[in-house]
Amino acid sequence: MKPKTPQPIKNGHENLSSELKNIIDLKGNIAQPAKVLYEVMSDHFEKEEKYALPPLSFLLALSKGNWEINSNEAIKMADKLKSKLAELTQDHENILKSLEDLEVMAEAENNAPAKQFVKNLRIHAEVEDQVLYPTTILIGNYLKNIKLHQEI
Repeated sequence: MKPKTPQPIKNGHENLSSELKNIIDLKGNIAQPAKVLYEVMSDHFEKEEKYALPPLSFLLALSKGNWEINSNEAIKMADKLKSKLAELTQDHENILKSLEDLEVMAEAENNAPAKQFVKNLRIHAEVEDQVLYPTTILIGNYLKNIKLHQEI
């Protein structure tokens, strides 16, 4: 089994992207900060789905004692996440800074969907920082430990 970003996480990224595209389609003053945010957010999601989140696909299998997984690939991805964690954290800061511009415009235009999007994206970033990234790193560390004990 090869690691791949779990579908619920991919769906979450797709939903956020779709919501933001809908805001862009509204045109008006809100479209410009939404476009800037979309670019920053899309690049970030791509990085996450490439190496930061795929090891999470092993979480359910590992919790059930299934060891028929590609642990080497997951370990490499977790190590890459560790080495790129500062970059991803900076991405989140850039996203949140762009989100502030969108929030100002959403308030000015009293745009309910944009206001809700702002809340949703903030929560999403917090979940990644506080739950998903640490879990990916934990999976990598766990798999390394298991491999080490199997070799002894």
